[in-house]
Amino acid sequence: MVGFGSGKVILCGEHVVVHSEPAIVVSLPLRTRVDVIPFSGTFIVDKRPKHPNYVPYKQNLYEEMAATIADAFGVGRLYSFVLSGDLPVTSGGIGASAAAAVGIARALAAMLKRHLGQREIMEIALSGERKIHGNPSGIDTTAATIEGILLFQKEEYVLFHHRIAPAQPALPMLLVDSQKTTNTKETVAAVGEFKKQNSLLWQTLMMEYQAIFAAVIGAIKKRDIEALGKLLDQNQSLLDKLTLSCCHVERVRDIARNNGALGSKNTGSSRGGLVLVLGRDAQHVADMAQVFTRVGYFVVDASSSSSSLSTDKNPAADQAS
Repeated sequence: MVGFGSGKVILCGEHVVVHSEPAIVVSLPLRTRVDVIPFSGTFIVDKRPKHPNYVPYKQNLYEEMAATIADAFGVGRLYSFVLSGDLPVTSGGIGASAAAAVGIARALAAMLKRHLGQREIMEIALSGERKIHGNPSGIDTTAATIEGILLFQKEEYVLFHHRIAPAQPALPMLLVDSQKTTNTKETVAAVGEFKKQNSLLWQTLMMEYQAIFAAVIGAIKKRDIEALGKLLDQNQSLLDKLTLSCCHVERVRDIARNNGALGSKNTGSSRGGLVLVLGRDAQHVADMAQVFTRVGYFVVDASSSSSSLSTDKNPAADQAS
């Protein structure tokens, strides 16, 4: 049997969403496919496309994730899961592990003929995601399950989601891999410690974020791309105040700015991983993709279902954040 999960990009709200602030996430037209096969000696057979400098440090954690989801279905160690599809594995931020978790849950549900709703799939997938990311908000597994531009909020017992703009054309987005692998567990813990040590500053920053969040919703509904670009820059400034930027990310943002990007920001776990770059339109995104590829970056054109572009170069290999 086969299951699928979509990738994602966060427009605003990474990390603060863990602390119950609302966020806006876009599911990508790129998916991980999961095939269930008889147990082959390892839970995960990974055939997903990967950027050239991918470091498989999460492999053991993926095994734990798959085992947790299999246990939720009561099948133990009977099966292995083959991961493929067109969603690439990057240095962080595209929701690859969540897409795999949702795909595994859907594949097992189909094989066992269990008619589970979207919320049940999300909850089971999230239990697996916790093995990789510690205390994730659930935003990635939600976007992996449901297509569209979503408002997401982690409440005490409920993962709230709502489509902001149904049937809206894809936003002209380019994802650029900063070439620095991120660790979501570490960055989530770091933000939690920042909040603990800087409670008054945290409250000020959350007020700043709430204004950005409201403005992003307005820009999306009006499809005001220029306003959205400026808001991405403002959100990045907020991430910087939370100690979540790094030189690898800022180097990508400088190139984007010099090539006419309307705005850019880290997306996902931050301190590396993917940088979301907003273009004027699909052609502008394609032009910027060529620029980044020429100087050695791995990019994903998220403005359509086009395939990712890769390179053997690594412009940040000898740099430290």
